[in-house]
Amino acid sequence: MPFIISRKDAPSKLYANKDAEGDIQWGPSRDEATRFTEPEAETVVLEFGKYSDIDLDIEGAKEIEQPAAEAA
Repeated sequence: MPFIISRKDAPSKLYANKDAEGDIQWGPSRDEATRFTEPEAETVVLEFGKYSDIDLDIEGAKEIEQPAAEAA
């Protein structure tokens, strides 16, 4: 099961998106949130907690459906 990371310190919930450089950006779309393994999510939360007192939540998420490859 994949996991997503959220935070509730804004007027609406924000979700973690990991970019190509490995930096976390926060956005409002749960569907666009990065899917992490449980150890990856825990690491992100622990690292974030070193620099911020904002509470983060790890939530279970559905797999992102990949489009089926078209037949040649």
